[in-house]
Amino acid sequence: MKLNELIKDLPVISAPENEIEIKGLTMDSRLVEPGYLFVAEKGLHFDGHDFAQAAWKKGASAILTERPLELPIPQVLVADTKKMAGFLASRFYLEPASKMRVLAITGTKGKTTTSFILHHLLDRGRTALLGSICFKIGQHHSASSFTTLPSIALQEKLHQAHYDHGAENIILEVSSHALKQRRVAEVDFDLAVFTNFSRDHLDFHHTMEEYLQAKSLLFSRLGNSALGLKGRRYALVNGDDPAAAEIKEACGVPLYTYGCAEGNFYRAVNIKLNPQGSEFTLLVKDKSIDIKIKMPGKFNVYNALAAIAVAHLEGLSLQEISEKLLDFSGVPGRLQKLDLNLPFQVIVDYAHTEESLRQTLLAVREFSANRVLLAFGCTGDRDKGKRPKMGQIAYELADFTMVTSDDPYSEEPESIIDEIMSELPQGSDKLARNADRTEAIAALLELAEAGDTVLLAGKGHEQVQIIKGEQIAYSDEKAVEQWLHRKMKKV
Repeated sequence: MKLNELIKDLPVISAPENEIEIKGLTMDSRLVEPGYLFVAEKGLHFDGHDFAQAAWKKGASAILTERPLELPIPQVLVADTKKMAGFLASRFYLEPASKMRVLAITGTKGKTTTSFILHHLLDRGRTALLGSICFKIGQHHSASSFTTLPSIALQEKLHQAHYDHGAENIILEVSSHALKQRRVAEVDFDLAVFTNFSRDHLDFHHTMEEYLQAKSLLFSRLGNSALGLKGRRYALVNGDDPAAAEIKEACGVPLYTYGCAEGNFYRAVNIKLNPQGSEFTLLVKDKSIDIKIKMPGKFNVYNALAAIAVAHLEGLSLQEISEKLLDFSGVPGRLQKLDLNLPFQVIVDYAHTEESLRQTLLAVREFSANRVLLAFGCTGDRDKGKRPKMGQIAYELADFTMVTSDDPYSEEPESIIDEIMSELPQGSDKLARNADRTEAIAALLELAEAGDTVLLAGKGHEQVQIIKGEQIAYSDEKAVEQWLHRKMKKV
């Protein structure tokens, strides 16, 4: 695509007059190839303008910049490269979001599980899923490392979904960071789901009010585009969540609610929880149907309700939904029971906030035959205020807790552990610490007895641990396998 076509009618301060062929876009100077437009974006920790020379040396054809650069390369000067990146990427990748129904899911917890259930219900080879675990459609499956990708990478995936794989629908997990940083500024949403709201990301949003306001941006935007081009637009909100009122206030399209309380459009009653899963009766207006899911915990009833509601609103019958849910086996790293043939069970879960850790521990206590043994840590360079709170939750709800590392980033793991344990009784026989996560898990497994449940919380599906800027291959599941392998060799 020609540069002048790419920036046509956009608010550009200045641009080169000669025609320049653009073969790709990127914000990462390391990914620049000859003919690329390099977008110099200011991030949280780095300023892309500082890497413009590296992009030029790698063969960039032009640079999108917020200030003139002393480089012999064509430059497009704009007021805000972050905002402009989404416009350019959407245009470069042929506006893929306008060609599909885009179903967005946001909330503090439940985004991934809800999106996986919904994908299972809607998928006929024409529904794509893009979120914190993977990008998949049909037989194509690739790993993901973002809840919501940066704008250029996101538009590229949307292009792949529709133009390469024929997607008619795409389910997106949308984070508050993405909304605040305008990563989804040029994504044409048709539906937004709000799962719940609790403390998280206060290192970025600073206050709970700011955090909720960021979430509500998704719903205020729903009414901005022309209706009817891809079918009706609507919102779905967890009516039992205290933050629902503010989300409803922001919404400019028809809105449905789901939950367990009276008054919700989609309502779960007669809930029965067991180690193998959950059962409930779904009420929709004057209709009812029994639902079974292979996921324990009341929070998964809510996740299933959200997915059921969207699937129903998108045209599936309640009977078809009920039957399809029987085949859904769960989500990697979300209350994932490892198949180990041991006298105790080991569960891997992504719980990394106060409320998610609380809900996960409560769910595990419901089906554990004996003790609950927990290993968890807290992420470095993030909200420090939640650390002692999570420590208190662990101390109250687990029979024994091994405090360890999560992703320490630039912080010292021992310092993070100190903060987690700062308000807990010193010398308690319910607590231990080990900053090496692999060693901590091995030590916890050695303590496990018949009927116990070992819960490894925080990492979930993740395959790396981030320490001092380095990504080290790691997963909780592999740490358990290593322990078991050593154990078997000793026998």
